[in-house]
Amino acid sequence: MGKTSLVRTWAKGVEDAAFLGGTLYADLNGFGALSPEDPEQILARFLKDLDVEAPTSTLDGLITTFRTATAGRAVLVVLDNARDSAQARPLLPGAGCSVVVTSRLRLESLIAREGARPLVLRPLARPEAVAMLSGSLGADRMRHAGHLVGEIAELVGGLPLALAVVAARLARHPADAVRSIRDALRETKTRLDALSLGREPDLDVRVALSYSHDGLTSAAAELWAVLALHPGPTISLDAAADLVGRTCTAEIADLVAAHLLDEPVYERYAMHDLVRDYGLELAGLLEPGRIEEVASAAFEYLLHHAWACDRALVPDRELPIPTPAKGEVAVPPSAQDAMSWLDAEYSTITAALRAAVESGADQYTWLLAMTQVTYQWRRSKFADADRYLREAAEAAGRVAGPADQAMVYRMLGGSRWNMKQYTLAEGAQRHAVRLSEQAGDERGLAYGHLGLATVYLARDEHPSAHAEFEKAHMLFRRLADETGEADALSGLARVALAEGEHDRAAQACSEARQRFAQVGDVNAEAAVLVVLGDVHADRGDLPRAAATYDVAISAYRSLTRRSHEARTLVRLAEVLRLDGRQDEQEQALRRARALYDELGDTAAFEQIDNALTKAQEAF
Repeated sequence: MGKTSLVRTWAKGVEDAAFLGGTLYADLNGFGALSPEDPEQILARFLKDLDVEAPTSTLDGLITTFRTATAGRAVLVVLDNARDSAQARPLLPGAGCSVVVTSRLRLESLIAREGARPLVLRPLARPEAVAMLSGSLGADRMRHAGHLVGEIAELVGGLPLALAVVAARLARHPADAVRSIRDALRETKTRLDALSLGREPDLDVRVALSYSHDGLTSAAAELWAVLALHPGPTISLDAAADLVGRTCTAEIADLVAAHLLDEPVYERYAMHDLVRDYGLELAGLLEPGRIEEVASAAFEYLLHHAWACDRALVPDRELPIPTPAKGEVAVPPSAQDAMSWLDAEYSTITAALRAAVESGADQYTWLLAMTQVTYQWRRSKFADADRYLREAAEAAGRVAGPADQAMVYRMLGGSRWNMKQYTLAEGAQRHAVRLSEQAGDERGLAYGHLGLATVYLARDEHPSAHAEFEKAHMLFRRLADETGEADALSGLARVALAEGEHDRAAQACSEARQRFAQVGDVNAEAAVLVVLGDVHADRGDLPRAAATYDVAISAYRSLTRRSHEARTLVRLAEVLRLDGRQDEQEQALRRARALYDELGDTAAFEQIDNALTKAQEAF
């Protein structure tokens, strides 16, 4: 949308310099209220403009005459609003001329057979969109309402036609009206109404989208409506097929060809917000109950696939998620595969979480949030975890029992501990302990004591930390829970290290590592190895500390836990410095710096960069 204006402006600017033979323009009416004009009529008009008389009125004769007349004349032919390649092909000029064809569709046949070079008109970036709107407001009104222009540009997603409509509205209204236009654009239900100039259909986004809709098959049009109901911002081909209950590759291709869907990544699709708004209007025409069915299917797909990934990351995690009606979702073969899937789907999952909160879907709110915690922690998205777990806690309070509520609060406490918000973390863990006691859930109670212990340890309250770890250890031993017992032993090792009890710390690390290895918990085993490396370093056994850190680093790398890998590399570099191994120290620092660069952790990157400079200067 906005193609016609762009092409006309461009053609006017280059005609005199590049196209001495002039410009021939035709609106093909491929999409719109008017019927397409016959190619014979357009060719006859072109020939008249060229002052050429056609010897015949047949289509083949007119094509031959037109191409002969234009050959070598440096004519620019603009064929606007083509329905398809077949409509444009008879109107192509002779050799030596240039032709621009605009269409709502990607004209694959012209690209393949005539060597046309496609150019997709993308939405304007924010600075260009703001500049366009600012020009319509003028300097005086920009002083009064300019602060609203940026938001307006974002609300229309930089779409050229939408910007043109808003610009026209701004030009004819006082500065006080800018806020009301902004407010109308904020609401999904009124956004398309605000992008219309009434009786001027060429400046009406809804009308423009209706022309695209009219060119679709009924199956593609229905898919547009269904995909608009998906929380977005992207959807995979597999998820789209699950949503409609059948293969929909052909319909997806139709929507992409019509530029109603983008494919930013192979087999992953995005829909512009205004296209989604029109799709939601189409969804209102679906059969009764279909909207609710689609919404449920979208939540189910994300929940069960996210849960499968979470089980790949933490095999012993338990959540009350029933087997889906369509059958069990396969657990990814490795933690790396699970993290890759979650990386691709994370923005969609968080959009679904917000949609679940907004619609009051409490069961999906708390369960979907819980499937994300491990991923969020491993990607250092602690603020996200805190945000969605707070919503999960409220939702679980309405639909889940006290044991499940306690689980949510433990994860909430862990997220706050990671953000060093120790007072809030302690409050969440104490609430979890109370809920577990209320439910008579000994395993949950044990994990609550673990959570409290980690808070005390972070605040250097070693006696309190030791007491809580011991409570957890005894409960896990009584439950014959090897993993939980290992978690408690790992905590006791950290307390012993903090108190300078190296032998006791090393023994606890050894026992914890053995148990984690038995259950295949690579992440927990890596964490224990870091503690054991700290023990060796504190003892002064630098070679052994370095070797232990190396094993932990390899484990974190296999799990794509980049932040933990980077932190352990920093520990390794310090041990190597003390051991006089300069080359290896610099190598470890460079690897840590590269990881922090990937993570976007500017402060850590600069800190490591300075350490690397000092290491190089020292020798």
